[in-house]
Amino acid sequence: MDHKKQVKALFAAESRGDVEAIVELMAEDAVLLMGCLRIEDRAAKVKYKGKQEIRDLYSEQVKARGNFSIEAVNCIQEGDMVAVEWIVKRGQDGTDVRRGVDLFQFRHDKIVRGAVYVDLASLPFPSLPFPSLPGFRCPNSN
Repeated sequence: MDHKKQVKALFAAESRGDVEAIVELMAEDAVLLMGCLRIEDRAAKVKYKGKQEIRDLYSEQVKARGNFSIEAVNCIQEGDMVAVEWIVKRGQDGTDVRRGVDLFQFRHDKIVRGAVYVDLASLPFPSLPFPSLPGFRCPNSN
């Protein structure tokens, strides 16, 4: 089965803000790991289990994010696993850009596990709430 098409359908639904289409692609017992949410809120929940928690997550995200599009740049499938490099464009003019990689595991035609990894180099570091680390200097910071 070509799971890459399902990932592209997921991204299209995310770009449209179609929460029910997103949830339909998930298995009943799906788990999404969204560590990226801790970038802006260290107390954010990062593990979402089951269709209802995933529905709640995306419903909140659709309300909060405004103009949003996600596009698959590269997509590789090996068995029931898909790795996809993506680019997200946010904001009125689409110039607020993020990059990252998602990993998805499928059971039959449904996503059973997903994990989101954000490319930290694509983030505006000076505005992030990270503590200073000895000897570490963020790109674009003074």
